[in-house]
Amino acid sequence: MADDSPSTQRRRWIWLILLGVQTTLSYAGLALSSILLESRPEVVLFLRTSPDMVILVAPLVGASLTFAIIYPIRCLIHYAYFELGRNFGARPVRWLTGRAPKAQHLRSSALLVGTCLYPVSVVDVTLGAASTAPRVYLPLLFAGSAVSSAAIIALAMRTAGMLTPVLSWIVAHQTGMVVVVAVLIVVKVLVRLRRLRPGSHEPEGRSR
Repeated sequence: MADDSPSTQRRRWIWLILLGVQTTLSYAGLALSSILLESRPEVVLFLRTSPDMVILVAPLVGASLTFAIIYPIRCLIHYAYFELGRNFGARPVRWLTGRAPKAQHLRSSALLVGTCLYPVSVVDVTLGAASTAPRVYLPLLFAGSAVSSAAIIALAMRTAGMLTPVLSWIVAHQTGMVVVVAVLIVVKVLVRLRRLRPGSHEPEGRSR
């Protein structure tokens, strides 16, 4: 029988609200990146820790500070997705991808190995839905977040010279970038909302 006690309900909402706030901040970081890149690049990293943004901004901030900013944030975000799976089952996988996971995927040990190398939100939810013990998941998450963060930062430092023209162009076209990014964010939000509508996903086992 499912645990529907008040404390469980509060815990469910806490993780859901946390991810909602994180998503909002991430979109804000993306929209404001062209404005903040010159003056406060570390704020951009704090708002958005995606690999593409880290590769773009890390050379402006420095490797050590970049790792200090993104590592704890990435760990918290991925653990929040894990708790989402523990509290809501496999449903959040459909929210994220538009498709329900197959039953055998919930028992795949390959997901644990993958988390140790590069945590992914859909995998975090799937492992949570599979009732993976936090004591098993957390060490892998910490290791995977450290390895992947270090690898992304190393790539950013090696490609810094190549991306200088890109940064210059973004800073020179701030207004246009804000408008374009805002439109892309609206489209992405609409797609995500469409996935949440009942009957909007494909029947399991069917592929296009």
